[in-house]
Amino acid sequence: MEHKGHNYVPWRKVTGWKCIRCGRCCREYIVSVSYSEALMLSLKYNAPIVKMSNKYYLMPRVDGRCPFLTYIGPIAYCKIYYERPTVCRLYPFYVSKKPTYGRANEAEFEYHNETFYVYIDSLCLGVNKAKNIKDVAEFYVYLWSRYTKVS
Repeated sequence: MEHKGHNYVPWRKVTGWKCIRCGRCCREYIVSVSYSEALMLSLKYNAPIVKMSNKYYLMPRVDGRCPFLTYIGPIAYCKIYYERPTVCRLYPFYVSKKPTYGRANEAEFEYHNETFYVYIDSLCLGVNKAKNIKDVAEFYVYLWSRYTKVS
């Protein structure tokens, strides 16, 4: 997701996270996609893809929402949930091999004898809605590691 108002904080600064299915992330952020994701989305779903500065983006609807966002009542759903882009799978977490935001020691996370730096977008409405941060951070480090080896 392109930085359009994120507020990343070290994972140790929050108690936990769970998706509350509000759809805010799908309404407010522009989705960046890899070349292979852009190709798949455009071929399979006829999704409009834009290339700017050698990066690919899923073109939002006129109202700014992701073209795959839908609602059933107040609950947000992704029409391509099982094929959603990597950036969508990782949000609201940001994982890096180098410290990026705040104090490095607050973001450090040891996983399989490697040090990672884990941040979470505190603007996500699901932040602090659970008390599971260590488990969730570990899961997102695992996901990030998996996707960065593939990409």
